[in-house]
Amino acid sequence: STQSTWAFCLAKLSEYEKAAEDYTSVLELEPENVHALHNRGISYQKLGELELSIKDFTSVIRKDPYNTNAYFNRGSCYDALKNLDLAIADYSKALELDGENKYPQHILIKYY
Repeated sequence: STQSTWAFCLAKLSEYEKAAEDYTSVLELEPENVHALHNRGISYQKLGELELSIKDFTSVIRKDPYNTNAYFNRGSCYDALKNLDLAIADYSKALELDGENKYPQHILIKYY
């Protein structure tokens, strides 16, 4: 949608609060829009709203259990909150889903 594209542009301009608001508007009209939900989670993460971010990434995973990025990003939030068991679980799941993805590999190395 146009509003989703606009929100994406706002996020690219580091206007994360406005982007999160626009993604929320998109989700009011399209509650199953996984991309808007994931991108709102990223916007919340950039704003330091980690609990809101975790909630969005968890919703993405419920709707799309093979979404590697949602596991990785939720793991990053858990990592920032020092919830290492959950962070490791999410990084491991991201790696399991996409063994070619180097990001979870590099992060997991610091824990082992």
